[in-house]
Amino acid sequence: MKAWFIIFAAGTFAIALNANAQTARMPLNGAVIDWSTNTYAPSGFQGKRLPTSGSDVTAWVAVFAGGKPMNASGYTIRWYADNQLLQSGKGLATISFKAPRATAKIVNLQARIQASSGELLVANIQVPTVSPVVALQANYPGGIVTTQSVDVKALLYFFNVSDPSSLKFNWSANGVSGENAENPEVANINLGPNVQPGTAIRIRVTVNNPGDSTTATAVANLTYQRI
Repeated sequence: MKAWFIIFAAGTFAIALNANAQTARMPLNGAVIDWSTNTYAPSGFQGKRLPTSGSDVTAWVAVFAGGKPMNASGYTIRWYADNQLLQSGKGLATISFKAPRATAKIVNLQARIQASSGELLVANIQVPTVSPVVALQANYPGGIVTTQSVDVKALLYFFNVSDPSSLKFNWSANGVSGENAENPEVANINLGPNVQPGTAIRIRVTVNNPGDSTTATAVANLTYQRI
């Protein structure tokens, strides 16, 4: 029984090699390239995370021949960023690289897929490098505050961290600085019992990433009114 299994397995392997050789000879007619990054975003964020200075980027390419997706192992794939060779190799369908140490820059990423016949297919995509962003969540319709306590939360996007606890938060309200040691992403502001109707409340936060010296700032303007 064991001998028959080995013979059968060897036969299957030979068939698989032959099929792979046939697909590598099929004419290339398409490729799809995409990328992702691991920068930070709030829980539940469903958009595409964008790389910032020095963050990790993973890119991949899918190859089509004869109208069908192919195993990339039969092709030589060369990856370029802004016309500079990053990596190359047989079946190199996925690569990782660092975003440039710059912001507001677009990296032109290219995959060149070459079959053993010499046939060449080129796929391109742009990878934007952005600055981190902070937005303030203040649940006060129309910017009107009717209580003497104000809570504002900082929402963080695209910082090159996995845990926001490594970031530094600098909060101020009408120029007076403060912090929340237990939850630095949230500002709890007490207006006091003598606050007057119509008082303007300007809340500002600056978030710094000590790991790469990037910063982001946001401002919320509120007004106190009595009910």
